[in-house]
Amino acid sequence: RRQRRIARPLSAQGRSLTVDMPGDQAPPVDTAMDERRPSTPGEDHPEPPPFTLEGKRVFVAHVDSRVGGVLGRAFRDAGCDVRGVRDGEKEVEFAKETYMADYDRHDGMRRAALAAADIVLIPLAVAPDTEAAKDTIEAVEAAAADDGKKRVIVGVSSASSWAGGTRPRGDGEETAAADLERRVPVRGPGKLVADAERLVARAHKPGRLECFCVLPGMLYGEGEFEDGFLGLCRGAWEGEAVPVFGDGRNVLPLCHAGNVAAVALELAAEALDPDPRVSAVPDAIDPDATGAVDSAVVVPRTLNLNPKPAVPAYPSAVGSLASRCVLAVDEDTPGATQISVAASIAREFAVPLVRFPASSLALSERLTPNLLTHAEFRSSDIARRAIVANATRHRGGWGAPVEVEDPRPAEVLDVEDEKNDEKNDEKAGAGDAGDGAPAEGEDDGSPWELAPPRVGGAPAVIAAFLERNNLVPLRLLVRGPPLSFPGALAEQIAEAYSVASLTPASLVRHWLPKCDQEVKDKCGYVEPEPEPEPEVEAAAEGEDGAEKPKEKTEAELAVESAAKKKEAEETYAGYAEDVKLDLIRSVMALPEVKRSGYALSGVDVPPVGGATGPEETCAKLFTWIPPRPAMRLKPKPKPEDADGGADGGADGGADG
Repeated sequence: RRQRRIARPLSAQGRSLTVDMPGDQAPPVDTAMDERRPSTPGEDHPEPPPFTLEGKRVFVAHVDSRVGGVLGRAFRDAGCDVRGVRDGEKEVEFAKETYMADYDRHDGMRRAALAAADIVLIPLAVAPDTEAAKDTIEAVEAAAADDGKKRVIVGVSSASSWAGGTRPRGDGEETAAADLERRVPVRGPGKLVADAERLVARAHKPGRLECFCVLPGMLYGEGEFEDGFLGLCRGAWEGEAVPVFGDGRNVLPLCHAGNVAAVALELAAEALDPDPRVSAVPDAIDPDATGAVDSAVVVPRTLNLNPKPAVPAYPSAVGSLASRCVLAVDEDTPGATQISVAASIAREFAVPLVRFPASSLALSERLTPNLLTHAEFRSSDIARRAIVANATRHRGGWGAPVEVEDPRPAEVLDVEDEKNDEKNDEKAGAGDAGDGAPAEGEDDGSPWELAPPRVGGAPAVIAAFLERNNLVPLRLLVRGPPLSFPGALAEQIAEAYSVASLTPASLVRHWLPKCDQEVKDKCGYVEPEPEPEPEVEAAAEGEDGAEKPKEKTEAELAVESAAKKKEAEETYAGYAEDVKLDLIRSVMALPEVKRSGYALSGVDVPPVGGATGPEETCAKLFTWIPPRPAMRLKPKPKPEDADGGADGGADGGADG
């Protein structure tokens, strides 16, 4: 064995060593190492694990912006070391270290972090400035020239570079490169964004500095964006009508912010993969193509097991500015119009729609001119693959929630079902243990099954808007012992936070007239008679010769207000317990209360000595029980083929 171990390296050097051993004593020679390993993954040689970005250093410009935050969180979740430069003074929670942009003492540390980064992310539309983008690109180019390490720059553009719209498509133009060529030149901030896109594209150096520019549609989600739907959502949250400019039929290219982050992750992973197993020819290149090629697909395709020889690339596709651009739009919301998005926002905030001329949009400081964009384009292939593979991507767009097949049904909390289950378990404890429910995956014989959960859509977008902008309504219950004045404290909190104050007096005097007719009838509410007009009343007083009544003093007004308040409290105390609960529920469901929140006090129902305590009442009012998942009929099994097998054919022939 010792001689055989020596013989292997000698044979590798071109010499041989022979050892004479009896045939029955010679062990079998292992020649597995001498055989040539297959160059492609096979059954005995599994494919190596996919390349990941874990441990890579990422530098994010404008890291404290909305787009920078979306990109930074996505790369942080991928295991990257995120650093960046911020425009404000506040640190961000997802970055390991950040530096202030206009602080000279941070300039050296910022440049050092930029030089050490493997991936540089630049939100081009946060502060459209070609000088800042040029400075960042030059620093990365200098670092790449010094150490020779491969780096990636990903610039994330904005729909403002599409604000001029697109020209009509020609016959057969269905590629992303054709969409790039169809863009109408823009002016103003959109032109600065387009200039920054060109800077990123020109910095590309194959094999050393991979530069990409992601061109998304109008971004939405993750709290909304200033050049998107932030102005519309804020106005609707404040109770204003949602405006529609022009006829509202212009098509808005939409892209969820999470999808943009997924595209950036895919581009960085493909560019930094040391063993990409790809050809040097992009997917878009076709030697037989006669028109424009899909040069927006900048990442080469994966090789087949039998690769074809490389096809020479067109000069217009490789080395051009368009070849470094990746278009990204939602696949779930094709052809979304301005009026459809506005209607979704109005429906979620329960506000009306109002129409304005298209020219009036230029006079608005809150809304972006991108609302008049009319552009239809398709995603690049790599963007489409990244969006589809994104497990956490938003589905449903700005419309209604969509059904997504999920093998794990949502857990449902139902108190009555839990009580029934406990009773059934107690009864079944004395019976046979084998007569239980069918095992998981086993058919119970019922034609019904749980329907897929509904996800995405406008409700999820609005929920993210409220959470990210710290606009979640304040819902407060103030309780306390006698002489602690919880009502006065609740009124002060309601005034300080601009929320509705719900007290027994306000429920009867202010909120009951706004409830539906059913609640009014339960409470015995009678519409007050309209007060007479001042002119008629003054004329009547003049005819009788009576003097005009004197104005009431502040003390008299205070006494009158206290008397009305006491009367309203006594009226509320006379309601039955179920009527009180219905009144509170109805008031909480009003749009203005749901939007702003409330401070509830003095409405413990029933009192602490009753059949049920205030804890049960609070549970009825404030405990949200998720709705039970919808049931649907199970799909019918497909009929077996007539010629599916020999036995089936024989049986079928015998039956026939």
